[in-house]
Amino acid sequence: MADEEKRLPEEEAEHPPETDVSSDSKEPSFDAHAPETLEDGQPDSGDTQPDHMEKEDETADEDNTIAGRRIKGFQLDLGKQLEEIPDYTLHEDAGKIRSKRRKSAFARVMIGIIIVGISALLSMFIIFGAQDAFGFGKADRVIAFEVPQDATVTDVAALLEEKGVINSSFLFRVYYKLNSPEGSFHYGTYTLNSNMSYSDIISELFKYGASREEVSVTFPEGFTLYQMAKRLEENGVCSAQDFIDAADNTASFGYAFEEKLTDDPLKYHRLEGFLFPDTYYFYKNDSPANVIKKMLDNYEDKMEEYQVKMQEMGMSEEDTIRLASIVQQEAGKTTEMKKVASVYHNRLNNPGTYPLLQADPTRVYARELKEQMGTAVNQEILDAYDTYQSGGLPPGAICNPGEAAIEAVLNPDDTDYYFFCSDLTTGQFYYAETYAEHQINLQKAGLV
Repeated sequence: MADEEKRLPEEEAEHPPETDVSSDSKEPSFDAHAPETLEDGQPDSGDTQPDHMEKEDETADEDNTIAGRRIKGFQLDLGKQLEEIPDYTLHEDAGKIRSKRRKSAFARVMIGIIIVGISALLSMFIIFGAQDAFGFGKADRVIAFEVPQDATVTDVAALLEEKGVINSSFLFRVYYKLNSPEGSFHYGTYTLNSNMSYSDIISELFKYGASREEVSVTFPEGFTLYQMAKRLEENGVCSAQDFIDAADNTASFGYAFEEKLTDDPLKYHRLEGFLFPDTYYFYKNDSPANVIKKMLDNYEDKMEEYQVKMQEMGMSEEDTIRLASIVQQEAGKTTEMKKVASVYHNRLNNPGTYPLLQADPTRVYARELKEQMGTAVNQEILDAYDTYQSGGLPPGAICNPGEAAIEAVLNPDDTDYYFFCSDLTTGQFYYAETYAEHQINLQKAGLV
């Protein structure tokens, strides 16, 4: 105690009290709750507690209530969360903030571009689908299309896309499933157009084959395409005009010889000469393309054995058929075909002396073509077929020759004849090497 009392004055000297003491106090007070003095220097009344004591009491009361405890807990939790915020989020500089804003703007632009791109693709798909389904804006091209036996809609759709009739087999299958058309696909060959709608394609493929009644049709050697068309119609196979349209307008039936045909604008019937004359069995109410394909199959089979000989003769297949069609019409009977063929070979090999073939059947064909086709054929085409007007072979065959005429062209007799004529009554032929001899033969044949 003595030591404590001794140290007390020293501590007071070093640390004098900052507050006043009451008049009856001999020692400085260290009471934490001593009354504060007012601005005029007078102490507050003794029965009034200091403000901070009142606040402490209020705080204690709040702490003792449920609401108080919740507020205190919230304050502690908020403080903890603030402590956990990383320093870089509280002290980011302006550059980083601007960089983040730029990245955010770029992301929004990219999202906008993606949305616009997807919308554009969807629009293009819808337009593409509509064009394909309804045939809008598609090329006008006739296509021979073959439906296999027992073909499903998936098979047909794939083949249609492969042949270029449609652009999307998937859309065709969807259309077929949604519409559920009544009927079924019938095997055979059909004539379709690349500008057809899905509805028209299905109707065409359902159109034929309902009747399975067969009919025998014979085409004599030398029949023209027009004559064949008429005979088919007479036998109930298909209409004559549909047959002619299919033969003239179909781009290809898929045969190798078609790829070698010349694209001469003066040629009128593209397949004239290649529809092999024979006896066929067709279904009534059949597809014109199906009929044509059967005839072209026969032609290709027959011509197989002559391929080497044509190469040896230096003749194209088309030239062979064009000349054979003239021989077929001029000779009439097989016994005279090789001599008649020799006359035309000799003229073709000496164009300087004999620039014109002067074959009467070509003039007849041109005249009949004008009668049959009317204004659809112009004078330039007619003159090109008339070998009294144009040199060399006509642009196309003038009939569909038989095998004997084809063989005669490839195996002509070896002669020096440049002229011939025949007696129309007896059928006898007269041949000559010179024009003078030919004039004598015309008298013998009763032609002058």
